[in-house]
Amino acid sequence: MLNSFITLHSAIHPRAVTEFIYRYNISGDRAHVLLSFKVDSLSRPTEVKEVLAALEVSDMKGYDISDDELAKSHARYMIGGCHVVPDERVFRFGKP
Repeated sequence: MLNSFITLHSAIHPRAVTEFIYRYNISGDRAHVLLSFKVDSLSRPTEVKEVLAALEVSDMKGYDISDDELAKSHARYMIGGCHVVPDERVFRFGKP
């Protein structure tokens, strides 16, 4: 799993991550991730395409939902669905 996280980070770097929510899949081979990151507003379409392409090369599937407020709100609270995970812990971090 650490290698997958490093691969994900490499696809986004050097952009600043503004939101990161994930749900580990019980089967052990996938996780569902909601990830937001800063892009240059002048080159947004190009940057997003580059990140999505880098994810695809690494066998990760990404979707650009930046213009869909309903999808973002839904994903924040429902990411990954309901799973029974032994000793699961939920953490939430935010800035005032």
